Amino acid sequence: MIEKSFPVPASSRYMLRFPLSSLKKGGKINGVHLAHMKEEDGAFVCAEGTTLRYSSIARFENLFVTEHRVFAGITRVLYVFEGSKRFNGPQDLVSAVDYYNKDGTWDTYVVGKNMSYRLTENMVKAGRNMGGTCLARHFERLYFGKENTLYYSEPMYYDAWDYATYKSGEIALPYEYGNIIGLVSFQGKLYLFFERGISVLTAYADPLDFKLQALPFVFGTNKERTFANCGEAVYFFTERGLCKLTAAGVTLVEDADIGDIDFQQPVSAACHHGKYYASVCNKQGERIAYCYDGVTERGSYIGHVCEKIGANDTLYISSSIYVYELSGKSFPTVGECALSVDFALEGAVGKRELLESVGVDGTGDITAILTNARGECVMVKGECGKKLRLPRAFGGEKLRLKILPADEEFAIRGLSFEVRRDEA
Repeated sequence: MIEKSFPVPASSRYMLRFPLSSLKKGGKINGVHLAHMKEEDGAFVCAEGTTLRYSSIARFENLFVTEHRVFAGITRVLYVFEGSKRFNGPQDLVSAVDYYNKDGTWDTYVVGKNMSYRLTENMVKAGRNMGGTCLARHFERLYFGKENTLYYSEPMYYDAWDYATYKSGEIALPYEYGNIIGLVSFQGKLYLFFERGISVLTAYADPLDFKLQALPFVFGTNKERTFANCGEAVYFFTERGLCKLTAAGVTLVEDADIGDIDFQQPVSAACHHGKYYASVCNKQGERIAYCYDGVTERGSYIGHVCEKIGANDTLYISSSIYVYELSGKSFPTVGECALSVDFALEGAVGKRELLESVGVDGTGDITAILTNARGECVMVKGECGKKLRLPRAFGGEKLRLKILPADEEFAIRGLSFEVRRDEA
């Protein structure tokens, strides 16, 4: 008998490691997607759960959250949830802010498309006999925008719009940038967001000393109702993506992970504890919440139905006839809880590289799914902190790892891969 021998390619192995800090686009990482996950205390953990706070007999058209109030509009009725008050009359509301009177009490000023209103403790009073598109409180005045005109009240008299006093008035602006669609008070200045540009107003007591300056802006069309002051920056959406405004100017946020958002649908936004939250529609047609954390520089998605969003010390979302608080941790009610990482191997010339095992640093039981550009797939289940050997060696030029936790009490702090390198 003649024994036959077959050549066995020489091989070596190495470990490819990605701690949490390196799980961002760049180098071997082509993308990171957090579906109902967030970064917290050095780990990816489950995103917020929902607690029912308010309900109604009819679907909410708008949700407004000011410093002191939570209220919603339904046709010609305004529901103020604190105390279950109901006001008739206000409609087509677009913006609201609280303000303090000279006696230390506070009221709420509301702008609608065709009329403005003051909400006192027990009644609605007429404001200006005209509406607008946006509203802001800046130092001692109220400002609101309508088309290309900025209107401002008297200092400390937020319902006083009498031009004869020369303490209130209006500023007509060129049509070059379109209509005013957003106003944000930020670091001592009032920022005017137009359809296609941004200006900054320096405004103190005397209107004769008002100064208005246009900012360089190259990011296309702004998205209305997406402007939010998050402390260190103002975040907002444009047709180019998520933008960040600071004293240094406007930049595009590169790691926002907004590819799943359908910008043909309305978007609205709010700030909560320094994070930027938005009600968005994803590519599957589901209205969910999006979050960008400027500290960790990560974008993520929250899998609960989110038709409207608002925040003060509490983060609220509305769905149909319900208003929920977002807090704590729980699995999503829409979609999945998953970490997806697109990556590439080292790709040594003349060698073939195959994954043999996956490691997830952290706690909790998980399912790991690997796919490549050819549509091939392998899956393994196990526990974080242990080596998860794949059912077969797996390779490809472009790889995606999806991690699916088994329950809400997981924590993911990093990834590792055992790679076999064969001579081609």
